[in-house]
Amino acid sequence: MKVLKFGGSSIANGNRMLNIAEILKKRQDEQIVLVLSACQNVTNLLENAASYVQHQNLNAALIIVEKIKQLHLQIADENIVNSSILKQTKSTINNLCNELGELMQGISFLNELTPQAMAKVYSFGEILSSRLFYAISLEMKLNGTWFDVREVMISDSTFLSAYPIEEKIKERANIILNKFKDYNLIITQGFIASDLLGRTTVLGRGGSDFSASLLGASLNAESIEIWSDVNGVLSADPHIVPNAISIPKMEYSEIKDLSFWGAKVLHHKTILPAINNNIPVKILNSLEPTAIGTTIIKNIDSDNKPEVHSLVAKKNCVLLHFEFEIALRHKIPEDFSNLINYLLSKDVNILNIICTNSTLQMIVENVNANLTKYLEKYNYTQQDNLTAICIVGHNLNCNNVFYSEIFSKIIEDKTIKDDEWKYVWQYSENTLLFLTSSKNIDEHLKNIHNALIVNQN
Repeated sequence: MKVLKFGGSSIANGNRMLNIAEILKKRQDEQIVLVLSACQNVTNLLENAASYVQHQNLNAALIIVEKIKQLHLQIADENIVNSSILKQTKSTINNLCNELGELMQGISFLNELTPQAMAKVYSFGEILSSRLFYAISLEMKLNGTWFDVREVMISDSTFLSAYPIEEKIKERANIILNKFKDYNLIITQGFIASDLLGRTTVLGRGGSDFSASLLGASLNAESIEIWSDVNGVLSADPHIVPNAISIPKMEYSEIKDLSFWGAKVLHHKTILPAINNNIPVKILNSLEPTAIGTTIIKNIDSDNKPEVHSLVAKKNCVLLHFEFEIALRHKIPEDFSNLINYLLSKDVNILNIICTNSTLQMIVENVNANLTKYLEKYNYTQQDNLTAICIVGHNLNCNNVFYSEIFSKIIEDKTIKDDEWKYVWQYSENTLLFLTSSKNIDEHLKNIHNALIVNQN
């Protein structure tokens, strides 16, 4: 069994839904659990409708509900020829949108948009898209069925950012294995879940990737495929580096570091259930289904040579450097702790910390004037407007020779002057971190991308 998740851009309209159906038609010898997001922009429309009704503008909310209904009806009209299937599909869409309209009226009447009600509003996006795609699968004569993921995806009662209860999900996953064993395509929803009382919850924005990972882990899937509109994970931001390339294979820790430092990749936490169960996660492009994409696994063979895979830059960083009295070394751990706790309490985003016996260096975000006043009681220096350049790959700490080669190629590029380099760190076993005051970052990224990645392939 494999789990395939398609995001909103992959089902934005009728043509793209048909494209998915064609992808699945070629894989009818596999058993697939298909996890669908809401159609593109529908979740935003649902938020807008809820906002209108919260501010006592029910008519505006109902106009949006009608817009959502017409979007789905149009896709049905364009792609379903069989009159019986089309009639049933339109009836389903109308009934769901009538229910959504009644929910809006109830929220207006009570004059209260609770988290529980908002979660219920959100759920209509995924229910509508999955019902619609199920109808298209019938039209295409795929051996498919539909089920409500809330029977299986059990969470706590934090309605808008629910935490999954994995043991319950695993228990109920047998519903899928037993109830639908005669189907090779099982169509369901991402993002939505239910608590132990059967009330609808959601896993937070972007939760469909998490849903796919949780289902895959619970079903002991062979693999999980996340389909979007990009060819896997790229070696750099293509808006900055036009010749960025797809990375065929990456370790989970690389995704974690890229995500942390601001790369637009899937959030590492969403695929953690799969990685913990040693299930490979493939990132694929629904618009170019034959492209290789990227496969993410827990560990790449440690015998493999070191490789640079990707670059990311985080701008507007601040470097704080603290000096402590070595004569008062017994107080230093407490001073370190108090300082860090204070910064966290003021919503300072601490990106990296380096400690020695008497010094503390931090790369942070969100330092304001009030905070600076507090810091003046310490012996410290502050450098603003810095950029952290992260070089991510495999086995980057395995030998000093390779580390020196990377460092030389970066320094050789004179886009950034020698005195603009501030610090270099080994951030993790797969990531090197360079800090610079240069404003010429984009050009430097292009140059080192060519030196470290393009010219090495």
